[in-house]
Amino acid sequence: MEGPLGGRACPGQKPTKQKENLPDGDSRDPGSQRSAYCIKVKGVVQGVGFRPFVHNLATSLELSGFVLNSTEGVLIHVEGAPPARLDSFIKRFSHELPPLASIECLETLQVEPQGYQEFTIRESFWAGGGYVLVSPDIALCPDCLREMEDTADRRYDYPFINCTNCGPRYTIIKNIPYDRPETTMAAFPMCSRCRAEYLDPTNRRFHAQPISCPWCGPTVWLVASKESWNPEWAEIRGIIPALDKARSLLKQGRILALKGLGGFHIACDATNEAAVRRLREVKRRNNKPLAVMCKDLQTASKFALVGPQEAALLTGSKSPICLLPKREGTSAICGLVAPGNKCLGVMLPYTPLHRLLFREGLEVLVMTSGNWSEEPIAAENQEALHQLDPLVDAFLLHDRDIHVRLDDSVVKVCSWGRAGCTKGQRFCAFSH
Repeated sequence: MEGPLGGRACPGQKPTKQKENLPDGDSRDPGSQRSAYCIKVKGVVQGVGFRPFVHNLATSLELSGFVLNSTEGVLIHVEGAPPARLDSFIKRFSHELPPLASIECLETLQVEPQGYQEFTIRESFWAGGGYVLVSPDIALCPDCLREMEDTADRRYDYPFINCTNCGPRYTIIKNIPYDRPETTMAAFPMCSRCRAEYLDPTNRRFHAQPISCPWCGPTVWLVASKESWNPEWAEIRGIIPALDKARSLLKQGRILALKGLGGFHIACDATNEAAVRRLREVKRRNNKPLAVMCKDLQTASKFALVGPQEAALLTGSKSPICLLPKREGTSAICGLVAPGNKCLGVMLPYTPLHRLLFREGLEVLVMTSGNWSEEPIAAENQEALHQLDPLVDAFLLHDRDIHVRLDDSVVKVCSWGRAGCTKGQRFCAFSH
């Protein structure tokens, strides 16, 4: 199968003079002193800010060409003069990768310069038969958290804030290459302000595929279950009113189904013995430990022994459930959460929605999979409303579809210092 640069070439092979098989539309000025490289990259290079990184690196070195996603990874054509600039590009390209990117295979081939006048991000190229490693969903980054808590920011309290460094990836992708039309975010056309950020090379959201804001993105609402129908909260629309009611219900000892990144969680106040007992009864989960989500690392340290490696995992980009030794002498968390167990499964809020839920006094919630025992986690709204209704008092829903359902990963740091993934899938990158 040929790509947009013609036939495949092995690393180090120097082709004879041939014109690249490229779409028209670029201004070309051959230039006898220019050099050029074709670079093919495989690995976790889609959905991690890789194309913006390549664009900005090439632009900073005054090089021209293009970068695009393909069904085999990322394809780069870079050219310019003098040769030292290209050498610098190749060197920095390998050593300054975005933090979430990783290269599995790299092919570099010297080719004929085409005289491009600028460096652009091209439309993705589809070719059958390829595969791409897609990044897992990424926990909320510090920059987005800061914006979400800034009352002057237009994404203040917005539960779907994201950028090239965080947000949904694998669970929203329908097909490769990783572009917005191939994700569940295709249902939300960007407003003019989001599109301006998306197209701005200096912006943190440059080509961030899930980009959205309160004016153009997904929203949240709360509905009562049929089992616990109440006219006061039969249906509450709007992000702030729905979240306010969700917090209130949790404080009252109610049980909620909450739509997350890879599926639904069932949540209740972990300090409320009656709520935890009822959750165990309705879910038919007698003694199996339940995971908890703590407001922050300081709160987690009140209930469990958190070492440096566990702290790094909990606060890192993948934010799994960590199995931690219980701290002796603490009684705030109900004993029914993990009866007869020396460890506690702890995670921190890894989505903006989770962060917002922990306002106004909530510190620790049971956060268990939204399913009946031994069944797959619920991912679609109607599916959850049908299957989980007998288990919960209310549903906190949103309208960003989950295409791939994934449960939380469970990680334990072993005595020799390595972290082992014992359960779940959200921790890993996947081929697509």
